[in-house]
Amino acid sequence: MDENVKIFLGFLAGAATGAIAGILLAPEKGDVTRKNISDKASQLKSDVNDQVQKGVEKLNTLKQSAFSLINDYSQQTQAQANP
Repeated sequence: MDENVKIFLGFLAGAATGAIAGILLAPEKGDVTRKNISDKASQLKSDVNDQVQKGVEKLNTLKQSAFSLINDYSQQTQAQANP
C-alpha cells in the first residue's frame, strides 16, 4: 500500500476516533449525542467520498498519460522499423 494512502487512512481513523470520543464525553442528552454522531459520520462519509473521487480522477489522468506514452513509443518503434 502506498505510504500516502497509509497516512491518509491513519488521519481518517484518528479524526473519527477523536470526533466520536468528543461527542461521547460531552454532557448532552442521548438523542442529541446520537444526532451529533450521525452528523459527524455523514460528514466523514462525504469527506472520504471526495477523497476517493479525487483519487479516481488522478488514476484516470495517469492512465491517459500511460496510454499516450505507449502510443507514442509504438509509433516511434514502427517508424524506426519501416524507414
